[in-house]
Amino acid sequence: MKKITHNAGFTLLELLVVLAIAIVVGTIVVGILFVSLRGSERSKSLNNLENNGNAVIAQMGKAIRFAKKFNGVSTDGSSYISDCSVATPGALTPTPIPATYRYIKITAFDDLETVFSCGDDGTSLSSNSASLIDNSTVSMIGCKFSCQQSSPSDYPTIGINFSLNQLQPTGTILLENTASAIFQTSVVPRNTQR
Repeated sequence: MKKITHNAGFTLLELLVVLAIAIVVGTIVVGILFVSLRGSERSKSLNNLENNGNAVIAQMGKAIRFAKKFNGVSTDGSSYISDCSVATPGALTPTPIPATYRYIKITAFDDLETVFSCGDDGTSLSSNSASLIDNSTVSMIGCKFSCQQSSPSDYPTIGINFSLNQLQPTGTILLENTASAIFQTSVVPRNTQR
């Protein structure tokens, strides 16, 4: 009787090929997971910026829009001008020239005055000295206000403009944690007295 033997098993070459394929597939899967996590961090950073910036714009816009009185804008915080119409020299009709200011003063219907102010270097924004941004997660750049009106009898249009940058968490230097956004709006007071 003849003995039948089966050589069942894998050769070293077959094992190396399977191992190489497993490494390639594993690398691709890990790469996909890493990219998706980075995208998630980027989305979180942008969402934080948008929440901070939109909250500031909404709060200031509502306060200015529904103010009882527009007291004016100022560059130094002491002398306020409420007439923002400026005539261009040599022009037949007044043309508004947007100037930048660091302070806006309004009076609410409860007769309390509110002063919105950009810091000296434009890196902060406050309402009666209380910061309007979360300084622990974002930083501000280029805070400024503008005021325009076609004639002294028109209501002024107040411009609010600033940029926010996402602060890096302590000990990290990842690009996905960096984000910046520009926020700007124009507000016309509705009920203002002069």
